[in-house]
Amino acid sequence: MKPRSLYPAFLSLAQRFRVSYADLRVVRTQRERMGVTDDQPTELTHEDSLGLAVRVLKNAGLGFAATPYLTQESLAEAFALATEIAEASGRTRHRPVVFDPLPETEGEYQTPIQQDPFAISLRERMDRLRAITALRHNLQGSPSVSVFLDTTREERWFFSTEHRRIHQVIYKTGTGVTVSLGRGHRGASRSYPTTQSGQYETAGLELLDRLNFPAHLPRVLEEARELLYAKDPPEGVYDVVIDGPLVSLIIHESIGHALELDRVFGEEASFSGTSYATVDQLGKLRIGSALLNIVADGRTPRGLATAGFDDEGVETHAVDLIKEGILVGYLSNREFAHLIGRPSSASAFAKGWQNLPLIRITNVNLKPHRGSLQDLIAGVDRGVYISGVKSWSIDDRREHFQFAGHMGWRIRGGRLAEAVRAPSFVDDTVHFWRKLDAVAGPEEWEIWGTPNCGKGEPGQTIGTAQGAAPARFRGVKLVRGR
Repeated sequence: MKPRSLYPAFLSLAQRFRVSYADLRVVRTQRERMGVTDDQPTELTHEDSLGLAVRVLKNAGLGFAATPYLTQESLAEAFALATEIAEASGRTRHRPVVFDPLPETEGEYQTPIQQDPFAISLRERMDRLRAITALRHNLQGSPSVSVFLDTTREERWFFSTEHRRIHQVIYKTGTGVTVSLGRGHRGASRSYPTTQSGQYETAGLELLDRLNFPAHLPRVLEEARELLYAKDPPEGVYDVVIDGPLVSLIIHESIGHALELDRVFGEEASFSGTSYATVDQLGKLRIGSALLNIVADGRTPRGLATAGFDDEGVETHAVDLIKEGILVGYLSNREFAHLIGRPSSASAFAKGWQNLPLIRITNVNLKPHRGSLQDLIAGVDRGVYISGVKSWSIDDRREHFQFAGHMGWRIRGGRLAEAVRAPSFVDDTVHFWRKLDAVAGPEEWEIWGTPNCGKGEPGQTIGTAQGAAPARFRGVKLVRGR
């Protein structure tokens, strides 16, 4: 059946079961991933799933059920099960579930793309990747070159008893290139544009063109050579300049997760922990310096979490989380926003049709300030420039952490000096962000996608994003051997 044809039956079921609220999501997800190393295909996968999910609010309890069958009979079975769960939940919950009402609406949204990956043949896409790795023959030393392409198309329908009827088509594309070389028993690799999972955006195949791999391969190779012979990083207290991808990860781990309102209220304690940013600190807690301005914005162009509406049918919008260093807001859904007397920040998302929407990091962006990366480096007499991500860890309250860059360079007299491998630092979240001394300007800012953010029981892995520019911090403790 077509998803829209289920809507009348859905409304009839809501009346029959006498629920106070219900919503229906239908989601189709198509995903293809391919990889090439040194002109040879190394990976090719295809996924295609379709199903529906029902949420029901009855007797102050919330119930959820899902099915892969788009029939009125399956919808009725899922509705009945969700109602049964809601009634049982209402008898056992320590606080009632309340949704502030939303107005009736009919919405459409589609990711603005220039090249639809699914309109281009697999062979043509694979040939484009092979052409990129073939460029290794033009590089000195003929290093190994790998590249991947990960494309997703999600079509989402949402219907509710509040007569919200929404249809969205979301495109997501990820890609990245890695250059590897070795000398004897030693090896090194360097990636572009990030050292983790590549760059992911709500975009089409035009992302390949925008990243311009051929222009960056010589620099990536030179950095891999530097890393091959890099020295150990220094230990002690230094000023540091951190590149955008690593700043993005620090935002994600120490701020994004800490400001998920369900975690703040203890709902994630058994699996992912709690938060230092408790609601009694709202409007009071100084998390960072006056340069720390964080905004959650579900409409950020190309952001991996960008959509027109979240999975509760709430229209996405910008919400201040930290303003001039002070905690002023949270990532929230309809259930938890009600507990602090605020509207939802439209941060409820599910991995797929079979999953319950949870509060998730959306596009959580550090506002840029001014200057270039070189300006930030020029302002350091004795320090380290840290680039990329190698490892990290953070405690359950998102307070104490360790991050290690993929590589770095010593800074002497405002200039980059010799390369160092995996510079690592430790700190506490609020102490670290209070050391924020400079944030580069808009020309250095980028929205960095995180495709593998996990949360929930059962676990859900979805895409988030953090906008960031290179930033400078004074007096950071560098450690070795982490």
